[in-house]
Amino acid sequence: MTTAPPHPSSTLVNVAEHAELRLVQLLADSCPGPQSVSPSFQADCKACVGNADAAGLVRTVLGDAGAIAGLFAVEPTEEAVGAFSLLAALLERVEGEAEQKSLAATMAQTIAEAPVNGVDASKKKVAMLAALYNLRSDGTEKVDLLSRIVALTAESDPDALAEG
Repeated sequence: MTTAPPHPSSTLVNVAEHAELRLVQLLADSCPGPQSVSPSFQADCKACVGNADAAGLVRTVLGDAGAIAGLFAVEPTEEAVGAFSLLAALLERVEGEAEQKSLAATMAQTIAEAPVNGVDASKKKVAMLAALYNLRSDGTEKVDLLSRIVALTAESDPDALAEG
């Protein structure tokens, strides 16, 4: 007796879950010492993934200082932005527009206020906020993100805002 191949939607769910779990592992592994993710971080994230709780996963990552430090420690910048984009894409799976907007605002605030310093860190912040900007469609959210991007750029690289 042969078994039927997995249903395409099941395969897609498995791929998405694997990507989310790899993101969690990347954040945990990238966290620079002596800081670390909370002891329950990976288990909490795995539970969110297993329960298809996108909002819970986003909240868990944003609420863990070690995970945010790990995100900013990922190199090169494009890889860090890619990891952030995976996290930001989860917003589309959050039920309720109000909760999506709230989490997007929290995400922007967490990135903008992350306790990392230097021009490279600021460039990562701007690139991550730009990625979030590209994933959101609400005009009010986009204006808020643009204002954060301009403010961060003005602080770290004011010449980038000059004409020419």
